[in-house]
Amino acid sequence: MTFNELERRVHLLTRLTTLLFLLLAGVLLIAAGPVKTVYFGELAARVVEADTLRADVVVTGRLDVVEPDGSLALLAANSVQMPGVVIGGDTVTTRGGSAGLIFFYKGHEVGGLIYRLDDHREEPYALGHLSLDQYRHDQVALMQYEGYGERQRAGFYVNDRSTDFDLYDYKALLDSTALLPEQERQAVLQGFKARADAGEFGGRRVALESNRRMAALRLSDWKSQERLRAVVDSAGAARIEFLDAEGKVIRVISATE
Repeated sequence: MTFNELERRVHLLTRLTTLLFLLLAGVLLIAAGPVKTVYFGELAARVVEADTLRADVVVTGRLDVVEPDGSLALLAANSVQMPGVVIGGDTVTTRGGSAGLIFFYKGHEVGGLIYRLDDHREEPYALGHLSLDQYRHDQVALMQYEGYGERQRAGFYVNDRSTDFDLYDYKALLDSTALLPEQERQAVLQGFKARADAGEFGGRRVALESNRRMAALRLSDWKSQERLRAVVDSAGAARIEFLDAEGKVIRVISATE
């Protein structure tokens, strides 16, 4: 037998072995019935159809849903595999051990639902957060609960964001100061902070929350300064407060007036 004949027989045996394996796998899938649980990671997934995976339960540490062009649309992850906040391709902050869902549009984060529990502190800490972001900017509408011992706060919030300046502009500003001497860098950042404090980039406008047994509706101006506050305090007394541009209460209307 020549070497070429031996090589042809090896190839033939390889094809026959592959065919038999596929036939056996098909028989086992039919015998096993519908897939109930699919594990990703350490265990292989069993595919019922060529382009469709059907299961009652999917077990995974992270799931990425992508658009037809491959861009990320939705990410679901546990507290270990949840990525940090990414701006311009760089991770600028972590999510502090939170798990949940993050929404994206063409690679830009546009909101999410996250939660975090920590029972290793003196008092258990809990955080639940649902937010919708302005495109290429930060949160504009959010619902949040945060609890630590007796400090329990929950509320709905609405923010204004600038349409002339976004997070990518801020990232570019930070990058531009990276190589500056520290004194010059701080001067640039202080200048930016002054513009932000002046309300140039937007801020908190509406807050409806319960905090330390007090319920309040707070309405703020475009500098995030509270100007009107409707309160029911821990004793059950209701009042409306008007504030000036410096945050000083200038008029109060109580339930008895």
